[in-house]
Amino acid sequence: MDKIFIKRSVTVKTILTKKFKEETEEEFLREIALIDDQILQTESRIRQRQDTVLSNELSHKLEQLVFLKQELVDHHNDFDRLPLEEEVVTGMLDNYFELKIGDNLYDKVKDAEIVVRDGIIEKIKL
Repeated sequence: MDKIFIKRSVTVKTILTKKFKEETEEEFLREIALIDDQILQTESRIRQRQDTVLSNELSHKLEQLVFLKQELVDHHNDFDRLPLEEEVVTGMLDNYFELKIGDNLYDKVKDAEIVVRDGIIEKIKL
């Protein structure tokens, strides 16, 4: 066999545009609202329970939700401060490619990137 197909990761970067920032802002706010609802439900369940074990479990869940919300708020604040036109990593994809005898392995497996603006691919760096 003189060739093989292998998989490598491809970094997806998004150029921050006004549209992308607005959509991401809406998503942050939706996620924060969902966590707030879960916090309120958990607090209500804690008040209703007499069972100590269950109350402890619910209290632990409440702590996790509060921590998660704070992390999300922090990420939101960090994201909000990013300037327009900056490239940010928004995901990873897998890419399959061919390796054959005579190829430079290091050139072939180096970092690959796809740069996107408002969902449209602008650059592919292999």
